[in-house]
Amino acid sequence: MPMKETTGSLRAYFLVIGAIVLVQYGQDAAALALDVPFWIAVVHLPVGLAYIGLGLFTTRLLRTAPEAFYYVLAINAVSITVLTAITAVLFKVVFPGMIGLALTWLITIYLVRSVRRLSTEVRSGVRA
Repeated sequence: MPMKETTGSLRAYFLVIGAIVLVQYGQDAAALALDVPFWIAVVHLPVGLAYIGLGLFTTRLLRTAPEAFYYVLAINAVSITVLTAITAVLFKVVFPGMIGLALTWLITIYLVRSVRRLSTEVRSGVRA
């Protein structure tokens, strides 16, 4: 039987990834003096905070506003796509960025499908 996300595992994912992104923001902000582009640090803060918010209110959002997950996941995927393109052009780092980009989109698609399924289950009263 394939592994499926539960409400608890989805909550844990968003809380852990949100915390990691915020730590990365702190490292990027501290490294600005070391020539880390400002736009990389700026993207981490709102995405990290949004992921933490999704994690804190997972069940409520699945029941009342699952589109909030879609918006945050889309914004994250698009911002990573844009950052990867800018990085590839400015720093000539193409191949490693493309691997990360592919993984980002695969994870995003998986999460959207999981949110769609969990939202339906939570709304219908099925234990998710």
